[in-house]
Amino acid sequence: MSNPAVIKLQSGKIGKSKVWLDDNFGESIHIHIDDFRVDLTVSEFGKIYDDLCSAINELVNVDGFDVKKIDPVFLSVMLWQKLPELKKISYDKVRLGSMLAPVHSKIIPLADSMGLKALKGISNENNSFSRKSNHIGQDDNERMDTILQSIKKNGYPYNDNYIIMYGDDNIIRDGQHRASCLYYLYGDIEVPVLRLYFNHYSSPKIDRFYNIGIRVFFRRHGIKQIKRIAKRIVMPLIKLKNQLKKYTSAQENDVFIDNGLMNLFNAR
Repeated sequence: MSNPAVIKLQSGKIGKSKVWLDDNFGESIHIHIDDFRVDLTVSEFGKIYDDLCSAINELVNVDGFDVKKIDPVFLSVMLWQKLPELKKISYDKVRLGSMLAPVHSKIIPLADSMGLKALKGISNENNSFSRKSNHIGQDDNERMDTILQSIKKNGYPYNDNYIIMYGDDNIIRDGQHRASCLYYLYGDIEVPVLRLYFNHYSSPKIDRFYNIGIRVFFRRHGIKQIKRIAKRIVMPLIKLKNQLKKYTSAQENDVFIDNGLMNLFNAR
């Protein structure tokens, strides 16, 4: 059978090797590793997925943990590096009004998040945000609408997919779309969440920049920050160096070193 369509499911790198998956609609699933290709039927691909999930669960070896209950995008982008440190999981109930949402480079109450604003018809901030939906073929607003309709039809949690938090804080690590839709539909109610506890984990303020947020912050403010640092620190040092070149005696150098350092600290 010829392929009526080919859809790239995912692509990336493992080490130096380029890896991608194709859905050859009407035929098979192809796994490409550089020039090497594996042809699988849909059932064979499903069996590999089940085997990999079982292997991950055995390696993590934490009571109650099931990788199939974790969103695969969240797992592959954010969670996988932390899994070796996972020590326990628990289920909790948290009011939506007390949840915090990572947005851009800061953490804000869920009630003030751009997702919830978009559901209320204020979508300019959501549209301008550079991050797109993690789901193929959907932008953030389309993804939000899909989840909204799913919650109306199937309730929450659906297929054991919970809003995820780390430790005892109320920062949403995965499920901000779901939390926004629940808040929009039902207000400040109490909902079940999944808490993941890690060794050596605390909830520092810097953690608000995690993953996507830190990239957005430096993309938006990086040049501005570099100029600020150069003006306050680097430029006084260059000025001091140029001043020292004009004088040769140790006594004169001492005077200008003192003056230069004073200028540096005053600038900061």
